[in-house]
Amino acid sequence: MKRIRWYVVANRTRARFYQSSTVSSFRLIKEILNPHGRVKERSLDSDRPGIGFSSASRGDIHHAFGRRNTRHEETARRFSKKIALFLKSALNAQRYSELVLVAEPHFLGLIRRSLIAQLIDKKIVYEIYHDYCPDSFKDEPEHKVRDLILASIGKVSK
Repeated sequence: MKRIRWYVVANRTRARFYQSSTVSSFRLIKEILNPHGRVKERSLDSDRPGIGFSSASRGDIHHAFGRRNTRHEETARRFSKKIALFLKSALNAQRYSELVLVAEPHFLGLIRRSLIAQLIDKKIVYEIYHDYCPDSFKDEPEHKVRDLILASIGKVSK
């Protein structure tokens, strides 16, 4: 199989997939949007945490039950799984042989865990902990995104 490298540039709201077999062939091949990734927590969840009561020797004690994970975090986790499923499908179709993951550290960790669950984490050749996918980059020419990523790869060790 010819070496085809995919670059996954993602954040909680958007994932862009670029393909390259040479530096000059870098091109956008797919974009997946997650509109819930930018919604405020209170909009995702109308319920407030529950309240519990405990008895003590001098009366009742009220306390709130917190959530282990926020709805925002759960939305990000589901989006990372969607990215991983797309990558698994593409790998099964032999559309790429190497992966470069680019995302802010926490979201990159979510993606990585999802990829491990799909057994394709061995295709990762570089990880770049930076958000090159904010709204300010949505209209950037592909060569600018490519240059940012390649400059970062030059700075990281495998």
